[in-house]
Formats: sequence, C-alpha cells, structure tokens
Amino acid sequence: VLAKSRKGKEARKLLLKMENNADYPNPDLTSYHRTITALLWSKNQAEAFEVLVDMESSKYSSPITETYDMIANCFGKSGNFTMAKSIENRRQRRLIEHDANNEIGMGLDMDPSSKRTYYQFEYWDFPGLTKVNGSNHVSNYWEIGQYTSKYANVTVALQPHRNPSKNGIKLLFFVADQKTKEPIKVGFLLMINSPEPGTGTSKFLGMFLDPSLRGGGLSKICLAIWMHFCLEAKIKPVTGIMNKPLLCLVLQHKFGWVPIDKRQGVDAEISTGDGGSVVLYSSRTRSLLGAFSPSDLKHQNIVLSQVPPDPRGRTTRIRAALEPPKDDYDEFQRLVNHILFDTNREAD
Repeated sequence: VLAKSRKGKEARKLLLKMENNADYPNPDLTSYHRTITALLWSKNQAEAFEVLVDMESSKYSSPITETYDMIANCFGKSGNFTMAKSIENRRQRRLIEHDANNEIGMGLDMDPSSKRTYYQFEYWDFPGLTKVNGSNHVSNYWEIGQYTSKYANVTVALQPHRNPSKNGIKLLFFVADQKTKEPIKVGFLLMINSPEPGTGTSKFLGMFLDPSLRGGGLSKICLAIWMHFCLEAKIKPVTGIMNKPLLCLVLQHKFGWVPIDKRQGVDAEISTGDGGSVVLYSSRTRSLLGAFSPSDLKHQNIVLSQVPPDPRGRTTRIRAALEPPKDDYDEFQRLVNHILFDTNREAD
C-alpha cells in the first residue's frame, strides 16, 4: 500500500522493521522491489541505491538483474550517468563473485555467451556537441544540428536510452514553439548500435511522431536522417522484426528495403480505411491473424480484412526484419541523399 501510494520513505522504514524485528514477517524480493519503486517514484534515488546495497549483503533476498536495471534506469533518465555506471559496475562485480563461487540461478545474466553489452558512459561527453539540460519531461540530450527544408525545420539531437542495459540510443526531433521559440520534442527514433566501422550495425527498433505531424512526409525525413548517419559512420542500418505496417511500407517502398530472411513475415496489402484506419489484407489470412495482438490492432488503428481492398493496396512484407538491398546499395544511398539533400532542402 505504501509503495502504491508512492510513500517511499515510509516504505523504507517498514522494510527496516521487517529486516530487524522478529514481530514482522521477513522481507522477500517483492518487498525490496516495491520499496525501491516507491523511493524512485518519490524521487529518493539515493535511498533506493542504499536499499540495493543492503540487498547485496541481505540474508533474506539478493538483487537480481531487474533490481540493478530499475535503479540504473532512473539515474540514466535524470542524466546522472556516473551513478548509472556505478550501478552497472556493481552488477558486474557481483556476477564475477557468483561465477567464482559457482552460484547459479541468482537471477543475474550468468551466461557470458549472451554478449550483453553496456554503454561506454564516458562517451556521452561529446566534444563539439551542445549538451542541453532537459526540461518539460525531456531528459538531458546532445544537439547535433538543424535540418531545414520546405517540408520541415527540425533540431536533431542524441540521447542515450534511459536504461543502460538496453544499450540503446534515441535520435530526438524538436521544433520551435511559435510563441516562445522553446524547443518542443515532436518525435524520436530508437535504435541499438554495434558501432564497429565496416562491420557494425544500427538496429532500428521503432519511431514515434506527434500525431499532428503525421502524413506530411516527416517520418520519411526522420528515417532518412538516421540512415544518413549510418552511411557516414560506415555502419549498416537494419531493423528488428517490424510489426508496424506503415513503417514497413515506407522502408520498403521509399527506401527499397528487403527482408533479411525471405522466409520470415507475411505479405499484406496496405490501404486506408474509414477514419484513417490501416487496412491489411492477405490471402494468407491465418498468418495475418497471428501477426498482431489485440493491443497492436487497437493502438495502431489496424483493421484486418478478409476481402481484397478496392482500390488495391500496396503489397508489403510485415513481421520481418529488414535491411537495405545488398545488390543495389548505391541506389539506396542515392535515395537517402535525394530525400534529404535535393535542391529544395538544406541541412547542417
């Protein structure tokens, strides 16, 4: 009850009684996690960290990967990467200790072959880039530059994913408020990077764009900006398994992307229905029904049709991982440059 009410300090006092007073039940992992959550919700990050330290020597319950991640997540969101790095170092040390003692099943990522990678936190002091202290529910970010065209005038910025275990990076997109001229975040693109030049990849996970700006070609520009950075850094842009039909449509029909595995996914015709809904039709109806959860259908305003649309839609592969065409990479680069740098546009 205290945790749900965000009474972190009160929950912490009760936890201490559970640890030290025989009249109270012994705390379990849930007790610790709820206390940490309450402390983080009530902006008592330092005390949440103290609970983590106590758990590492507790006889009742040991921290698991989720314990470290939830606290590092909060410090990362607030831009305190020093503490986020410290928490990850504690997790790594504990992993080594358990491995040396042959302790299995502690809830940590014990398998070295999992290749779980973490931020190089010190890299987030970029020379030459402007660090902007966050406001209005936006965490700290690093400004890259401006993109200006007759279609868009946006500021492009970088931000690490708030959970360091995800090793993700966001490209943020801002426009200036017409009255105050203050930057307003209108969208972001989330990726996971493996940055080795020549062999590295940037895996696109998803994108959000303010609903009021959709339909004007901005999503295509945002994707092209990401692809341009990949080309400049000589890393390959790819996607995870894509379940957003409109993004699949743009990637395949505007940029010529193809499935990494031709056996993966299902082909569907995409068209527009009543109220702006996304209508999907496939002759493989059963495969299409299994491609989306009820939540996907609701939040993406998707309608599954059992009859072909009239007029017919554009056939697109969905539920597949995508990549630029290997046999026509030059054409892919030309398309990116055309979208970003034709005669009507300029960018810094």
